[in-house]
Amino acid sequence: MSRLFIALNIENEIKVSLESVNNFLKGYSSLLKVVPQDNYHLTLKFLGETESGIRDKMISDFKLQGQQIFKAVGRVHTEGGP
Repeated sequence: MSRLFIALNIENEIKVSLESVNNFLKGYSSLLKVVPQDNYHLTLKFLGETESGIRDKMISDFKLQGQQIFKAVGRVHTEGGP
């Protein structure tokens, strides 16, 4: 099982500009999971725990569709894939 989500990457310049927000959130680390800057992304849809067979099919399908859907973005990126 994998935690699956659909997300967009954030450009490095934006990640750097969010550093002060991240530092503020660190004050609430007992309540929140504060992630390192390298893990910043914009989650479009959280799919939750997904069986590996379904995960692999979805990743494959999204890579195929992503070539058309996300042309403007420039790339399709998958984390935790095979």
